[in-house]
Amino acid sequence: MSPSTPELASSWAVRSSAGEPFAIVQVHNLTATILAASDAWGRPNRLQPISISAELSFASPFDDVATDDRLGNDTVHYGKFGQAILDSLASFSTNKVDSPPVSLRQVMDRIWAGITGQHINSSQPPPVFLLHQPLLTPAQLARVRFLSVAVHLPKASLLGEGVSLTASSTFTSGHGSTPIAEKYGVSLAINRLRIPTLIGIHPHERASKQLVNTTVTIDRFSQTEDEDIYADIESLVVNTLESSGFETLEALGAHLADCILTKYRSDEHACQWLVHVRMEKPTATPLAEYPVVEIRSGSAFPAPGRPEVSGGSPR
Repeated sequence: MSPSTPELASSWAVRSSAGEPFAIVQVHNLTATILAASDAWGRPNRLQPISISAELSFASPFDDVATDDRLGNDTVHYGKFGQAILDSLASFSTNKVDSPPVSLRQVMDRIWAGITGQHINSSQPPPVFLLHQPLLTPAQLARVRFLSVAVHLPKASLLGEGVSLTASSTFTSGHGSTPIAEKYGVSLAINRLRIPTLIGIHPHERASKQLVNTTVTIDRFSQTEDEDIYADIESLVVNTLESSGFETLEALGAHLADCILTKYRSDEHACQWLVHVRMEKPTATPLAEYPVVEIRSGSAFPAPGRPEVSGGSPR
């Protein structure tokens, strides 16, 4: 793979390849409103709140600023960090419902360009993405080892705690004076859907449904248009859990991952998906907040010889 073609990897692989951080600057839950992305019903360009968290991890410690107690090129002013993100969102506040749909990925691309001057995969963004000077100069970007941006739409889910898109990248020197992405990852998450589900091995659990909080994360997510994707995935998760007859979260989670991959197997983007299912049973353990089971699907299609996952044995 050439240096100009960064690898689309899992989010875990990207962060792992960055190694142990020396110094970090973060902005947490910066809030704004936008007329962009789909809402909980899949309608485009609807006014909704947005929350952004971002992390810059540097390849070397804050030696100069730690010694002189003055900001220098070895760090980034967190106030300017946050302002660069807000400046990137400014164009979405004047969008219109009848304008061409703006996807959640396009919102992320605009934020990423406002920080680095590049797309997530280091391609050149269109001039409209660069109406403001990027936060990082090439010299500053050369000091960055890892960048992560998480965009959260808290109202974009009917039964859960919103939809999140997270992008991350490690950087290398690349060609010339401008660093480029070495590996990058993008993941879409539908967070903590609260769904009544028949689940459990005990007789009393077979008599009534209980809430299962379910988060589905699609890693290596390369789709750039919304096309109702997160509303459709939420509907699939709800229908699968509401009709569950499984006794264990482990079997139910594997079945759910297979259902998602089967539904989207004809999608050209889905062939590289990794599906991560996290399931919580709040009422299962009296003295704990909840037990958790997590399942991560390693490929879009069952490995050769893998048995089909059945629907369990309702009682």
